[in-house]
Amino acid sequence: MRNKLPWLWAGALLSLLHSVGWASLPALPPPPPAQAVSELLMLDARRALAAERQRYLEQQAGAGPQEAGLGAIPLTSVHDADPPAKLPVLTSIYGVGNRLHAEVLIDGHETLYVNGRAQALNDMSTPWRLKRLAPPCIDLESDSSAMRLCAAQAGSAP
Repeated sequence: MRNKLPWLWAGALLSLLHSVGWASLPALPPPPPAQAVSELLMLDARRALAAERQRYLEQQAGAGPQEAGLGAIPLTSVHDADPPAKLPVLTSIYGVGNRLHAEVLIDGHETLYVNGRAQALNDMSTPWRLKRLAPPCIDLESDSSAMRLCAAQAGSAP
């Protein structure tokens, strides 16, 4: 009887916990996809930049010309005219020999380029044309600009 006593207490404890709703706790939501995490990080970075700009403007408005000084540098970004969501991002390069493919995220859509073909396979409306595909980088060009996109090295920070 002495060996059964701990089991009886354990059973009584479980039935008590079940009766107060322990088993009916809501399940955890599924983890967000990796793309959602990067979008949240981008949104957080934009909010931080906007907050810093606001703080800078408030500081400049309250300071006289002598306090502002000549060394004051306004907070601007290279991407102010073109938001980061509109800039192409190289997501992967794969293939063997001359049969290389590059996947590029353009305006939130995955676009597929094939070595030797300037126009994208799955999005003929994109203004970006493939100029060169040589791992780990690709060169894209449009009517008004050109850019080089490189894949992140394995093990490096994003």
